Amino acid sequence: MKKLLSVYFLLLTLAGTGTEKSVPDLLPADSVPGSRRNTVRPIDAKSFILPGSLIGVGALLTFTNSNLDSLVQDEITQELPGFHTGMDNFLMVAPAAAVFGLNAAGVKGKNTLLQATQYYLTALVISLGTSEILKKVIHVERPDQSDDKSFPSGHTTNAFMSAEFLHQEYGHRSGWYSAAGYTTATATGLLRMANNKHWLGDVIAGAGIGILSTRFSYWLLPRINKALHKQKAPAPVLKF
Repeated sequence: MKKLLSVYFLLLTLAGTGTEKSVPDLLPADSVPGSRRNTVRPIDAKSFILPGSLIGVGALLTFTNSNLDSLVQDEITQELPGFHTGMDNFLMVAPAAAVFGLNAAGVKGKNTLLQATQYYLTALVISLGTSEILKKVIHVERPDQSDDKSFPSGHTTNAFMSAEFLHQEYGHRSGWYSAAGYTTATATGLLRMANNKHWLGDVIAGAGIGILSTRFSYWLLPRINKALHKQKAPAPVLKF
């Protein structure tokens, strides 16, 4: 985590000046490419309804007397006894990898590669920090009883953070980019349950935290850059 923060602040410093040319905080996916985005826009509360609802539903399943979590997990273990795969470790970063791969192939996203990296690392810091704090504070036991860090699902959080990142950068080009990212993220969450590592509530809450982290980063980062790179007014010239 310390190394990640070091890289993040380095890129923040290097790319701050360039970010002022394009500040796409929480623009809708169908916005016209090349439209004027050089102002820091007010927060769009509607953008946070979906992730907030997912976090709420996940919390309700986890912390109420509902048996849905147990029923779903029992059904999965009965249908897939002894199932295990490591694909979830790769799928969770696939949407983010697609963003950098498309940039390398010359397919332009909403931002430059350096700016997109800033947004991704900002979202990563937020999502990792949030999920790790919650795991250490809440102590929900995993279905396989391996530890008490089940809530929320870190893999699912990362997967949906990456999927929203792909959506923000390439959703305006085609809805297929967004669909592919979210399908991959959903598969990651399902595989975490199939691996008997997470409850349904863990996965749903993780999805909300991941989406929220990326959307918040697209709102927050332009404001950080504006504060860090605001030019100071020249000192007045005194005339006698």
